[in-house]
Amino acid sequence: MLLALAAPALAGNGNTLYLVQDSPPGTTDGNNFLSDQTLANYSSIGSAWFPARQSGTGNSADITIKSDCSSLLAPEQCGQLTLVQDNTGHGLSGLVLHAFNLSSHNPNTATVTINGLGHADLQQLGGGNVATLNVDDGYGDISQAGLNNSATLTLASASTGSIVQTGSSNIASMTVNSVGSGGANLTQIGSNLRSGPIVVNTTSSVGISIVGNGSLLAVYN
Repeated sequence: MLLALAAPALAGNGNTLYLVQDSPPGTTDGNNFLSDQTLANYSSIGSAWFPARQSGTGNSADITIKSDCSSLLAPEQCGQLTLVQDNTGHGLSGLVLHAFNLSSHNPNTATVTINGLGHADLQQLGGGNVATLNVDDGYGDISQAGLNNSATLTLASASTGSIVQTGSSNIASMTVNSVGSGGANLTQIGSNLRSGPIVVNTTSSVGISIVGNGSLLAVYN
């Protein structure tokens, strides 16, 4: 399924939107997806088995989900997003780049906001990826593999979240204002690892694990 440009998507309560965007080799423009679900409760985009996916170069996504579901419901019954962006390329060369996390294609960008007891699983593969995830009362995870990735995670209310980066020259930033049972974890594996500002203002736990060389970490309370 080829979608070069998707218009804003709106879904009703409890609906699930499935998305596949693929830019064939040689395409100069990337995929763009904009979805605002703030008028719907517990609507979802993608699933663990069938994630929303953008493949090719220069992908971008801007997604907002509002999930006013009851705390008595199971997490999978609340609004959620599962998104995979992959700019590692196609064919044999793409498989090799994917295997060694050495893609140099145009970057993927994703900006995601989860309001309410929802969940976001944001995954990026390739080079130069930029992920921004804001979570208010739910939980969200950013996973990046490749080179020169940048991840920013902001947690508020009783939110929980994590950043996991594998590769080289990755940078991660976190602002943790969560309370109650909230908390955050940062895991970086590779070389030339850096952190942007990590601002912690919480009564919850914050864990940081860095495995590699050339690490630089800055934490502010």
